[in-house]
Amino acid sequence: MPPDSRIRASWTPSRLALLATGVIFVALCFSILPDGLVWNNDSTDIDAVGGSTLRRLQWMPLFLLAAYIVWRRRVVTLALLPGINPFLLVFIAYATLSVLWSPYPGVTVRKLVLLYGLVLIGLTPLVAGWYPGRFADLLRNAFTLMLVVSVFLALFLPQIGKEPDGEFAGYWRGARSTKNLLAALAAAGGLLWVHALATGRTTLARGLAGLAVATLCLLMSRGKTGLLTFVVSAPLLWLVARPPIRARYLLPTALLAGLVLLVVPLFAFILAMERLPTLTDITTPIALAVGKDPTLTSRDQLWLMMWEHIQSHWLLGFGYDSFWLGTTGPSGEIAEKLYWLPWQAHNGYVDLLNETGVVGVALFLGFALVHLRQILRLAAVDRGNAALHLALFVTILMSNVSESSLFRGLTIYWLMLLFSSLSLTRALSARVPRLLADAGGRTQAGDPEGDRPCA
Repeated sequence: MPPDSRIRASWTPSRLALLATGVIFVALCFSILPDGLVWNNDSTDIDAVGGSTLRRLQWMPLFLLAAYIVWRRRVVTLALLPGINPFLLVFIAYATLSVLWSPYPGVTVRKLVLLYGLVLIGLTPLVAGWYPGRFADLLRNAFTLMLVVSVFLALFLPQIGKEPDGEFAGYWRGARSTKNLLAALAAAGGLLWVHALATGRTTLARGLAGLAVATLCLLMSRGKTGLLTFVVSAPLLWLVARPPIRARYLLPTALLAGLVLLVVPLFAFILAMERLPTLTDITTPIALAVGKDPTLTSRDQLWLMMWEHIQSHWLLGFGYDSFWLGTTGPSGEIAEKLYWLPWQAHNGYVDLLNETGVVGVALFLGFALVHLRQILRLAAVDRGNAALHLALFVTILMSNVSESSLFRGLTIYWLMLLFSSLSLTRALSARVPRLLADAGGRTQAGDPEGDRPCA
């Protein structure tokens, strides 16, 4: 049995730890389900400027409970702050400043409240009830529950669980609002079960059952992006968690293999075509391989329109998460030209550049480098959990080529990235165990108030 499993088996949660578990579990489920439990493809009636009253009623109690837990555990919280990815903190500060130049400051403030609240929620399992596999267990349990609900809805309530009309009629969407969102959830759920199997956190029968549910939802939703990210990230996770070669040779081998896979096709293309490949040359075979239009369902037209808007605010951006307001403002102008209403640029990097400018993109690059460095540090002491953080990060980076989720609202991938970053902070923190030891706590898995490992 892995050390993490032994710790968890002897772990008795306090009431505060149970409350933290409930808060983040409900938050994950709320982020998966559509607002108001309304599966409505007609998004033209959404009040993007004023916001949803029901959403406020859903989330404000969770934010208040999270703030209460963080306050109760403020000594641990303050001990963790120096280890948080500094670029995450700077990005939050920068997003707050964007209220000054946002054309819709009220919208930006509302999105900032959501951002602050999600950070509080992400801190709760770190300061109350922590053990090394807590991040993986929370995500796996919540995602699996929603995938089981999705299967039930698709089979027994198809008017809810399946796409109702259009070219995707009959495709599964389950507990989510679209088939692509279900595919994203299924890909993440599948990775979590692969991780559980690779690290021995579950039995073979239970792991295969969970993986089967995730695979069923992934295939029946026919989400090509979700399928591609899973096919790439799952083997990566397994190889890092259970490397077939000695660990010190794993990174050089992976870099060499990646270099070969990049250089050989490039060399062959140059010899055959006598020129360097263009962006279309690169994206067309990838799109065709996953069954997509080479123009990525005409998203290239959307990206060209976005680029025109970016020119006017390329340095500081339009304002944090305040561009896509339906028929209001510039997003309404884009909708009129496209004859359909987008709620994102269908590229997380384009949206990040548009809403936060070059400054925001630079902060994200800094965040990504520090995040990878933290994963490598964790791999030295806990390769299994490091493998999960790496696989999820690769999944998020890949998915943002066609779907926007970076630093964005209640998207599952943004929540996973945020919670992953915060969890790495606790996993790598040396200050908290020393602090709790000074307080007379038992530090192998926790502390005297939030975590109580049995003797």
